[in-house]
Amino acid sequence: MERDARWMYEELVSRYRRYYLQPRKVLDREIAKRVSAGMSWEEAVESLYREILEARREAPREEVEGGLETALESLKRAEGELRGIYLALALILMLLLLAAAFSGNPGSALAVWLLGVLLLVSLSVAQSAARREWVYRENLIVRGAGGRWREVAELVPKVFQKLTLQNVEWGLEGNKLTMKIRLEKSVVERGQGGSHTVTADLGPFVVEAVFEDMGGDLAVNALYRGEPPVARGSLAAEVYERVIVAFRSSLDEAWS
Repeated sequence: MERDARWMYEELVSRYRRYYLQPRKVLDREIAKRVSAGMSWEEAVESLYREILEARREAPREEVEGGLETALESLKRAEGELRGIYLALALILMLLLLAAAFSGNPGSALAVWLLGVLLLVSLSVAQSAARREWVYRENLIVRGAGGRWREVAELVPKVFQKLTLQNVEWGLEGNKLTMKIRLEKSVVERGQGGSHTVTADLGPFVVEAVFEDMGGDLAVNALYRGEPPVARGSLAAEVYERVIVAFRSSLDEAWS
């Protein structure tokens, strides 16, 4: 039973991590309340597990699925789909070139070859230029910070800039904080001439956070929005995750 309760405890921590900046601390507080009411530690964990996780699993499917990992995976999937289209078109062009080459008409073969080169170059440019909008929302709770939400909101951009090492443009209108950064990352690309380092422009990234005092706790409704190149989906997913974690950490550090 103890091992099962420990497993349930870790599952609860994973769930609380989606909503709280200090998930273990919040969970331990909830468990302590139930222990004070007469439950054992194991019974308290099991009761919370049934109320929170099992109830969620009985909810409609679209409410259970999701999360940051799924949202980031959509960027990688879009990149894979684009590459698949590019490879399929390249294969079709190759078949056309072979057909023209064996047709016995040099003029047709040359025309198809030139058309193929132009089309491949155009596809390559289009692949590099294509972008897609990416949006993700989450709700975060900072225990005990509700009455001082403005102090936290004003300090967050400074901490966020320190953690991301990015120049942050920000503004606070009412209880809504908006921060904008331009994301870039150096990557190594390999070609016929060898390896070389290039700077990948991942485009703008915006964080919009609404701060509310919820009975003494600070509720933060966060929206993240980016517009990365589709061809850099995997790289964007990696960088976006770091930026979002940095925002969560900046909330925690601004209050601690």
